[in-house]
Amino acid sequence: MLELDLSSMQGMTRKALSLYKSCHCADDYPLMLHQLSGAIADDRWAWFLCAEEALFFLAFKNDRARARSVMAKFRWQDVESSEFLEVYLDVHSELLGHVDVVAIASKVVDVTGCASSRFQYRFIIAVQYFLHNEANRAERLARQAITDFEHTRVEERTAYGRVLLARGYMHLGEILGDEQMLAKAIELLLLECDDDRFTSEATADFLCDVGQCYFALKKYYLAEKYYSKSISVCNPPLANVYLGKVQVYLGRLDRARGIFAELDLVKMSPVNYFDYSIVVCELALRTQVPSDISKALDMIKSVRTNDPYFMGVVQELIVALYELPKKNVSRIVSIIATINKYVTLNPNFNGVGIDINSMINDYLNRRK
Repeated sequence: MLELDLSSMQGMTRKALSLYKSCHCADDYPLMLHQLSGAIADDRWAWFLCAEEALFFLAFKNDRARARSVMAKFRWQDVESSEFLEVYLDVHSELLGHVDVVAIASKVVDVTGCASSRFQYRFIIAVQYFLHNEANRAERLARQAITDFEHTRVEERTAYGRVLLARGYMHLGEILGDEQMLAKAIELLLLECDDDRFTSEATADFLCDVGQCYFALKKYYLAEKYYSKSISVCNPPLANVYLGKVQVYLGRLDRARGIFAELDLVKMSPVNYFDYSIVVCELALRTQVPSDISKALDMIKSVRTNDPYFMGVVQELIVALYELPKKNVSRIVSIIATINKYVTLNPNFNGVGIDINSMINDYLNRRK
């Protein structure tokens, strides 16, 4: 009976959030959560309310610090709720080290009853090992996560899980340079594009991902086609950035410059802005025009990261851009090739802000 009460109350609480939003009083939602704290005398209810409040501040207020303060009520080691642990990992993603990410993700895998979540966090664990130069173990874990999820019953796969599977193929295909995996990712993503239950924003993201797969396959004209399709659906900033990038690779430098000039930077997330800054650096490398170099310098100087190694590489790029008029091309080509490994293709793939892309091998080799 308690399990039924918890499930019912959780469902009604989330429906209440929809009503609060419809009545334009969503700011009062945390108040309601506090008033419900005594409704069920059980730790699982307290964990649920805490995760809901933290998620509210993270998703609706973009206030990560407030979300962290909410979750400080509990030690994650004492919590047996996958929902709490998933939110905790997201909220603290910028602060957690490799060991803690693996430990929390492993606990999610152990306690969750959702096949899609289990796949997602197994893949997160694999990514952590990729980032720490244990490529063989990482590849084995990622492949096994994909295989096991494919063996789950279709009715157990959520729509989000299907998208994660497609992106799992995409990211692993990029890392390994595996054309068959990239082709599989394209197939699965296009299937989701045909599902009219998704919003136009989601469909645009899928089309952009298809473009990224073709870009990784060096099929630049097809990449251009799907970036353009993505833009026609919903005009996401990232698709515009990558549409400009493919123009650079096709040698259409004036066209790339025109696309970049029309981008709305106000709507661009910090991660997308970083993508944009790297592509602008690539344009400057190709043109060596002073105005392009100046713009690239202004943008790359604003990049911030918690990774000291990566920040060092960014500083190298700044120095090399200053030297570019002296034709120090070979050095800047090398630096941009390294930085491209870090460009975030899909920052929210795993819900914890880990950057993963097709050239991650240089990142792995930094400790060799």
